[in-house]
Amino acid sequence: MEKSIEEIWSEGFLDKNALIAPRINNLYNQKSQLLIEKFKRIIKMDQISILPLGVLLMIGFSIWESVLLGGYVLILVIALFVLNQSKLKALNKIDCLANSYQYLSEFKKYFKSTIAYYTKLIGLGMPLTILPVYWYLFQNSDKYEQIIAKFHWAFIVFVFAGLGIFLALMGIAVVKMSSKIMYGSLLNKLDELIADMDELQKEL
Repeated sequence: MEKSIEEIWSEGFLDKNALIAPRINNLYNQKSQLLIEKFKRIIKMDQISILPLGVLLMIGFSIWESVLLGGYVLILVIALFVLNQSKLKALNKIDCLANSYQYLSEFKKYFKSTIAYYTKLIGLGMPLTILPVYWYLFQNSDKYEQIIAKFHWAFIVFVFAGLGIFLALMGIAVVKMSSKIMYGSLLNKLDELIADMDELQKEL
């Protein structure tokens, strides 16, 4: 039977037979629980903010350019929301571990693997989703015919390829920067807490 997170904290991060003061054990359990709850709260807030942002982008693009472009942006945002929901479900599955120390260790693995996943996803997704928008705007611009007549198609492909690389690098940078801003301090506390608990277990 899977254990809830409350049962994990109540059992503690050390074996019940370990010779350690219960106050120290309870202190680490409380710190662990508070830290994980902060992580989950920020992750959920981040998820909730996606849909309103998508609606605002849709309205903005619809007014600025076209309803078709606004709908395209909204579809991309909804796809990201659905993808995030699957990641949140994976987070809840970590609750079946033996104790809070193992829970924190698995949570750290989950979080870092998720950041790595989104870094690759955004790095690839930015060019694949934004380049079609640029091409759409380019085709509907007043200078489209002039540019096509003036430059060889190979040069235009080269420019769009360079733009795609730039967007990929920018997407990766944005993911890393936003992750550091939103989760950096919490991740440092998580590393420190795991290191303290690990050191404490070695001394037993």
